Amino acid sequence: MFNIFSPTQFTGIQILELEDCGSTNEFLSALSREKNVPEGFIVITPNQTSGKGQRGNLWHAEPGINLTFSILYKPHFLPIEKQFYLSIAIALGIADAFNTILPTIIKWPNDIYTVNSSYKSKKLGGILIENSIKNNQFENSIIGIGLNINQIEFPIEGPSSLRLETNTFYQPNEILNLVLEKIEKRYLQLKNEQYSLLENHYYNVLYLINKISSFKANNKVFEGEIQGIDQYGSLVINDGKNDLYFAVGEIIFLEKAN
Repeated sequence: MFNIFSPTQFTGIQILELEDCGSTNEFLSALSREKNVPEGFIVITPNQTSGKGQRGNLWHAEPGINLTFSILYKPHFLPIEKQFYLSIAIALGIADAFNTILPTIIKWPNDIYTVNSSYKSKKLGGILIENSIKNNQFENSIIGIGLNINQIEFPIEGPSSLRLETNTFYQPNEILNLVLEKIEKRYLQLKNEQYSLLENHYYNVLYLINKISSFKANNKVFEGEIQGIDQYGSLVINDGKNDLYFAVGEIIFLEKAN
């Protein structure tokens, strides 16, 4: 059973725990259409059977030992053209929490990773944000979060967990409370229009920024240097001649850096 004891103003004040659930994002989305769900409401389950990742990928999580949950926020204050800053704020909040345990980075756009000295990255968590927009204004943002806490075996290569990286078992409920506290702090910075602060902190932990690295796009491998993101959240890479812009799903990181 999950208990919220974080010193938050509204995040997690109300929480619905489901014994199992296909997708917490889908459940919370349907719930928000049926009734007025308060900001900061959370749906959480120890057993998510059809979790969604970016670009339609599935999120694999072993039941009972990880964190799979969704938060409903109402960022009415956020201009549509700055919607990527919501992604920045959420990713930074999780990175802030995990950085109290081990070095954590953000792999564009908002995946949570740890990385070793050879720049081999290992994914610790993912975020899927689904926005509802009406009359050019945000109504709701449903933020799905999957975090690998104690899992030690994965069906695919690449992911890791706090337990694998630190050889320590963690209480998921304690990690949840830490994460919620840090996320709300970053969300309030967003609400206070601290865009430059959020962007600077994002760049401080952005994987491979300002390093010559290898990428693949349009079936071609090339080397370049991540410069940052543009106002729409596209990744900006300089290939030595020009700045190239990539939306989510248009580029693959090849894990090489000099």
